[in-house]
Amino acid sequence: MAAVSSERLLRAWEATVDEQSLRRGISLLASYRAADVRSVAEWTVLARDRALFDLRCELFGPQAVGIASCPRCAEQLEVPLDLTMLRPPVDARIPEPVHVDGYVATVRIPTTVDLLGVGDTADENSAVEALVARCVDSIRGPDGMECGLHTAPASVRSMLRLQLAEHLDDVDIELGLRCATCDREFSAPFDITPFLLREIEAWAATVLRDIHEIARAYGWDEPTILALSPRRRRRYLDLIEASR
Repeated sequence: MAAVSSERLLRAWEATVDEQSLRRGISLLASYRAADVRSVAEWTVLARDRALFDLRCELFGPQAVGIASCPRCAEQLEVPLDLTMLRPPVDARIPEPVHVDGYVATVRIPTTVDLLGVGDTADENSAVEALVARCVDSIRGPDGMECGLHTAPASVRSMLRLQLAEHLDDVDIELGLRCATCDREFSAPFDITPFLLREIEAWAATVLRDIHEIARAYGWDEPTILALSPRRRRRYLDLIEASR
């Protein structure tokens, strides 16, 4: 693990463990970037995911292993990942206006606030419509006057949906895989938020177990044990195991 204190990560894990996945991700970023959670929630989803990739590399390094299930034979595949290659690009581009049937419209890149705002929508199609409605910057008709999304023609609404999907292409990562057992080619989605949260969950479980074992054997308190490097903790655990 990189030079990030175990105590700090354990505190961050504990502070966010009961939150929903999207909220946990931005809370984790806020704790490590000394930022307000509300301001992090207003980052674009590209900026948020890029920051989560960077944080993961700081904590555990750029190499990772994902697990995917083959849709044909259900074989569990271990997928080596280079997170520097999957990290989204900088979203410096300005959203280009959509020109349809005399209308000019723009839709911005969504934020976590937008995603949370459509989280309770009944179905995927309704969620997309609600997300477009939240992210439309402006729509002007052929007369140059502003109009609302619901009064714009279906052709305009359709193009705005396509533009929103284009904005999200860099966030929606798909891994191209081949099953070594049945040779089936398939794709699997990769989402950095739940991936990193699962890793931190597994890390916290291991560290707490280590603290329990060392405290029981030596009577040391948690801060003393967490101050030990991972290598030294491992050595003490080996000694404890050898003495049984």
